[in-house]
Amino acid sequence: MQKLLLLCVATLLCGGLFAQPIFVDQFDDDQVTTGDTDKFDVTEANGELNIAGNGTNGPWDIVYYGFGSTLDLSENAKVFIRARASVAGTQLRVDLADTNNANTDAAPQTITLTGEYRVVELDFGSIDVGSVDLSSVNAMYFFINGGTAGFTGQVAIDYIAIGEEPAGVIMSDIYQDHMDSDSSLANWVNFVPGFTRERRTGPDGDSTVVTLVGDGTAGPWTPHAYALRPAPEFIQTNIDMSDNPLIYVKMRTSVPGTSLRIDVQDVDNISSIGNAITRILTDEYEVYEFDFTGAFQTFPTDACPTADVDPCDVNLEAIKELLIYVNGGTGQFAGTIDVDWISFGVNLDGEGPEAELVYADDFDNNVLSFVGPTDGFEVTEEGGNLVINGDGTSGQFGTISYQWHEATDDQDTAFVSQVLNVDPAQGKVFIRARTLGAPQTLRIDLLDTAGLATNFAGLTKRITNEWAVYTYDFNGNYGDAGYGGAEGCTPQALCFIDETAVREIFFYVRPGEGLFDGTIEIDWLSVGQPLSVDPPSEPGVVNYSDELNDVGEFLTGGPSGVTFGATEDGTFTLAGDGTSPTYQQVALLLRDEAGNSGKADVAGSNDILYVRARLTGDDEAVLRIDLIDEDNFQTTNAGAANTIAGEDFVVYEFNYANRYEDGGYGGTACSNGPCPVDAQRITALNFYPDPDTGGFEGTIEIDYVAFGEPLVVDAAYDFAELESMRLFPNPATDVLAVEYDLATASSISVSLFDGLGRRVMVRDFGQRGEGNHFHRLDVSELATGNYYLQVTVNGTPARAQTLVKK
Repeated sequence: MQKLLLLCVATLLCGGLFAQPIFVDQFDDDQVTTGDTDKFDVTEANGELNIAGNGTNGPWDIVYYGFGSTLDLSENAKVFIRARASVAGTQLRVDLADTNNANTDAAPQTITLTGEYRVVELDFGSIDVGSVDLSSVNAMYFFINGGTAGFTGQVAIDYIAIGEEPAGVIMSDIYQDHMDSDSSLANWVNFVPGFTRERRTGPDGDSTVVTLVGDGTAGPWTPHAYALRPAPEFIQTNIDMSDNPLIYVKMRTSVPGTSLRIDVQDVDNISSIGNAITRILTDEYEVYEFDFTGAFQTFPTDACPTADVDPCDVNLEAIKELLIYVNGGTGQFAGTIDVDWISFGVNLDGEGPEAELVYADDFDNNVLSFVGPTDGFEVTEEGGNLVINGDGTSGQFGTISYQWHEATDDQDTAFVSQVLNVDPAQGKVFIRARTLGAPQTLRIDLLDTAGLATNFAGLTKRITNEWAVYTYDFNGNYGDAGYGGAEGCTPQALCFIDETAVREIFFYVRPGEGLFDGTIEIDWLSVGQPLSVDPPSEPGVVNYSDELNDVGEFLTGGPSGVTFGATEDGTFTLAGDGTSPTYQQVALLLRDEAGNSGKADVAGSNDILYVRARLTGDDEAVLRIDLIDEDNFQTTNAGAANTIAGEDFVVYEFNYANRYEDGGYGGTACSNGPCPVDAQRITALNFYPDPDTGGFEGTIEIDYVAFGEPLVVDAAYDFAELESMRLFPNPATDVLAVEYDLATASSISVSLFDGLGRRVMVRDFGQRGEGNHFHRLDVSELATGNYYLQVTVNGTPARAQTLVKK
């Protein structure tokens, strides 16, 4: 257990801006730090302390956490905890205990957890600690949902710090399986005829591997299902691999030339069978990479019945299992495959030497490198792009051949063919491409000087209408199965191309289907390294809010029976005359501080939207709000709704947890739902008054919208009173100090808003006692400009003060 006791050598350093924690536990050594309990399953692994309820606890059963030493907290009893829960709203009560077993139950400190990590500060020096001696504290007591029995969820704590919040603590969510326990063997969940599985000694003699043993009778296309069950709980879990869609597997076979294909399958049983990522194994342990960027399904199943005409995208945010095929198209495997480990996102043996850039063509010299046969295709170089046009007549495997070449004269126009060694490039080919119109599948094969091609793996990517970089990884995919007529080559007895003498590549548009009618543009092609990387779009603003001043130009729609607009005082109105059909909508486009298009991170804002609204002219009306992401996917399957009633403004809460799903209704980008909505990149809101019934009559006035926490904008609001409050320095550069006095003990939080009223920072300081208090805020990352700081006392905001950031 990494528990750091940091002793201050100078009073100035302990009390100044560079103070350090007295104690830190980051839970990074796989040792359990708590006492025995049969009411909770308590483990420490993967940088987390996990407290899992098994449903047997009583209302006040305790989880004991020891510091491992006695701490003197009499000068600084601030506790920082970064935690989350599998069930949003779970209550975590925290008590300190001293060496005499006295605990701080005189003023209970309780945290409300969400499904996302958040840091909460508790100051035990500002509350009534009863008989607890803060100079000899040695433990904490945790109560999960105190007062309620039978907890069956899970609380994860990333770190505990005392004195000051630690800097730079990062939580890792990478999935790894070292095949080192019986649970690892149990992850292989299905029976496959012709195979048995067992654990054996690994390559270093100490570790273990899971071995797939084939007796030669297995049929084709029979997968081994490997369920994702992370340690230490080994509970089947959906893994989010969208930020880094790479899987690494270290393995070997007793039969060199054996093919092994892996597909990922999501929670809706949509799998990556359109990608066909296959590796050809050797009898030496090697690490194989599987890249599932843009994974999609093209074979019709119950989960995706129209996949042959409209492929389904795999939800990489919710992968539940791997489907592993041995000799996929033939079966009949007789031998063993040893799997040493499986890892998402990280090569556990290290990445090794970087691939070399051995070839590049940016298509800017009008040297046409493509040759026939090109029936059904027209291939040109235009405007720095290679353009492939299809007239709808191409065959199932109509081939376009691209030859490596080099320019030889000053005008950069002569064509000289070239033979390429792709071994130092680690067999990776990159293109930056897009379609003009509907997505299209594009397969690439390598062809060597002897006429052998990589037709066994058939690497295929789905090209969309947005520019993107696509990787074709031929490392371990050099097999020719004889599909192109190579003599003596079969799926059972592969021939292998000479990767040191590759003369050209074959392009197949819509392989297996043909009839390509459309346009593909390729910006560049390279071997070994991409010429550029398209960065992902930045997530939106956490705790985005808008007071709706001058919002008229950001309202769009053409609803029947409903008019909409904005008033001078910053109110968005929806007015119905009673004739509206069902599902009439008005969109509010999000905007940034400069008045341009904006974006909100709703997942990072506790999945909650707050809307302050009232209704006139009718008793009540249902208001549904859908979220729209930057790719026009919308929460049409599960938009949140509330009943608006009364002529007084009321804050309504719209909760989108587990609702980020587009059913493909109403002209969204989801043509064959359900499709995932990007909760971190929301650009607009769709408002539906009385959506299910129509006939909306009355006027809904909306005062503000805010994600994460509600705002207060009513000038007549009864603000909380503080004895005094001041900000210094103001203007601030890196660190801002907030000082205030309390007449009585109160719960305190501090929020910072930008000029548009969007909350850009919030800190929960928990319970504070009567008297003077002082907090430091890191504002170094804020842009230059004017901000507004507001202290909230027992849930009621005080009047905001202006902060100038320079």
